[in-house]
Amino acid sequence: MIRRPLLATMGVVWLSVVASTWPLAAAERHALLVGCSKYVAGDIRPLVGAENDVEGFRRLLSEQLQFDDIVTLVGWPDDVAKRPSFANIAAAFERLIHDVEPDSQIVVLMAGHGFRFPLPDSQEDVLDPSNPEPDGLDESFLAADYHAGQNMILDNQIGQWLDQLKAKGAHVWIVFDSCFSGTMTRGGEQEVTREVSPAEAGVSVEAIQAAQRRAAERLSGTRAVSGLTVDGFDVPHDKPHSGSVVAFYAAQEFEPAPEVTRPQGANESSPDFKHGLLSYHLEQLLRDRNERITYADLGRSLVGRYRADGRRRPTPFWEGDLDREVLGLDEWPQPQGLFLEHVGDGVRLSGGQLAGLSKNTIVAVYEPTDKDLEHPLGHVQVTEVSPTAALVESVAFGNLELRPLDMFPDNSSCRIASRDFGDTRIKLQIGSVDGNATSTIETALSTAIRETAALPDAVFQLVDPTQNADWSLVALSLETTTSSDGRSASSMTALLPAASVAEVIHAGDGMSSKQILSGIPHSLFTEDALADPEQFAKLLGDDMQKIHVWHNIWRLTGEYTEPSSLVPRQEIRLDLRRLTGSDDTSIGTPLKGSQLIPGDSVLVQVVNTGYQPYWYVVFYLNGRFGIQHVKTDAIRGRNFQDKRETQVERDVLRFGVNTQSVGTNGFVVIAVSQKEHTHRPDYRFLAQSSLGNPTTRNSTNTSDLTSPFERLLLKSTAGRQATFRSSQSPDRPQISSWSWVTAPQQTASD
Repeated sequence: MIRRPLLATMGVVWLSVVASTWPLAAAERHALLVGCSKYVAGDIRPLVGAENDVEGFRRLLSEQLQFDDIVTLVGWPDDVAKRPSFANIAAAFERLIHDVEPDSQIVVLMAGHGFRFPLPDSQEDVLDPSNPEPDGLDESFLAADYHAGQNMILDNQIGQWLDQLKAKGAHVWIVFDSCFSGTMTRGGEQEVTREVSPAEAGVSVEAIQAAQRRAAERLSGTRAVSGLTVDGFDVPHDKPHSGSVVAFYAAQEFEPAPEVTRPQGANESSPDFKHGLLSYHLEQLLRDRNERITYADLGRSLVGRYRADGRRRPTPFWEGDLDREVLGLDEWPQPQGLFLEHVGDGVRLSGGQLAGLSKNTIVAVYEPTDKDLEHPLGHVQVTEVSPTAALVESVAFGNLELRPLDMFPDNSSCRIASRDFGDTRIKLQIGSVDGNATSTIETALSTAIRETAALPDAVFQLVDPTQNADWSLVALSLETTTSSDGRSASSMTALLPAASVAEVIHAGDGMSSKQILSGIPHSLFTEDALADPEQFAKLLGDDMQKIHVWHNIWRLTGEYTEPSSLVPRQEIRLDLRRLTGSDDTSIGTPLKGSQLIPGDSVLVQVVNTGYQPYWYVVFYLNGRFGIQHVKTDAIRGRNFQDKRETQVERDVLRFGVNTQSVGTNGFVVIAVSQKEHTHRPDYRFLAQSSLGNPTTRNSTNTSDLTSPFERLLLKSTAGRQATFRSSQSPDRPQISSWSWVTAPQQTASD
């Protein structure tokens, strides 16, 4: 399935809704509801549920959500203008594009059959930017008047319409209750899938296989990846838009999307109870809600309903502006990415070590609707943790009594209340340097730093000059060359790796201190920053947090990379391939060395050598402790029936190295099985700017701790009353990395 920027262009169920009691954004509201239940081509199976999906959403939008502009195209009525024909669907989209104003809220639901057509022979480039299809198949939604390869709506056409809506400032939520796997798998005797067979579509199996072979052959000579802006890289990027788009997908490209009888127990033979699985659960979720939620909240709740429904397949997922309020303009980002989930008979925390959890960490739990995390319901303590999940037990903490785990709402928001870092805390030494002499930093600053280090969520500890330190905070007199025969000096306080302090102080002839600093990760603080000790301590704490998170990711990478007892079999890996230049669209050659220079061009790939599908998230970690989210996506497993297929590859990023990336850099991929994680992971909370740059990372909440003494005794007092334990084992993710050093030399060889 090919995705345009922000969303997949097909295989989706788009929709937008809110309960009647929600404060709704004061803006125009438009809806386009398409249900292809009857097809002119008699050999294509009807889908009764598509009519029910459209009617259910029409009532919801009009009766509860103040939508007065609702266009429905459903069935095959006598009124030609109301038929879901290709022409009418296209005209409806064009009317929306013409009518919308900035901040308009748009709902689009498209329920019907989907199919993947072979690319025409005339498209030589399978990665043509206007229609990129690396598998050689073009996803499409079949209008009700589809016949013999005519009147299907291709994914890139829908993507263009959505781009135009977004460019006008509209906020769109789209749901396609269709699928394109072509497997015709049935989930039960009364279940059918919303897809057509090759015979029904009038396409031969041989033509599909031939298109896939052509695509594979053409990909061996040319590939391209849509770009994004990454620190230290030269890559293309999209123009900004003022609107937003969120996409909800009914299934992965290799899965069927079922039409089912719901509610469970209803008359299986009655057409009144047929629904698309995704459409049904989305409608019910939105009818039951009476508070403001984000699209990410809605997606997590959807997974909960699938679990309660006994479904493990298909795998719905969602992407786009997920922190935005459903049918609203507010955004509530979740920087820590911590949520409490009910899984089977157990309870677990999503996020794991990647969200800063370690054994014995105390986590405050909040109602899903408490967006500001102001009123904790209770606390849990981590008993076992993996990079992406943790087992917990309920504890009495602060002024809140112990609360049984099953009393916490599913998808509760969480925030760390306190944690024990043990040996992972960064050792910081504070002092000033004047020539070769060292003295203490000004008392008020030193006091503020010590108070920050004493907090239970601090990631660093102070050590005296007799101990080995990881980092040093020093006052420097920095020499800068002002002319060929003169130098000037400026005083600044710098955060430096302890091992680099002497190098900066004793800059060699012809090299100023600032020139030495340019090759060392550091953070500089001006006299203005030092004037407010409390604010300075916060800035320092932010930088120490960045260092800790950066090292934590590399630590986890080492623990979960083969050979390791934590990973019985490594199936996901990162591959980097050298390109001849920025215009090289081939797959390049394997990158064998660990050194790059500015001007080098590289292709990044994620590879799956196993048979099961994974979600994967790729991050770029630069040499100055910045972390950038590059891509979140899915990768299918190998085909059991194709013995020639030894691995599946996904191109992630094509970039050119520039001078900003000098130093140690690396990519990390974190992958979780779709069998264990039915919803798309969101690890964007790990992203952070480089040292010395402002950060939006939220600090840990300690407002519900009762006293400084309690904080000091946290480890010995918390959790003693815990009796309610979760039983679900945390997941075992796949983590892989590829790191290199960008050298300032003119040439480098593998």
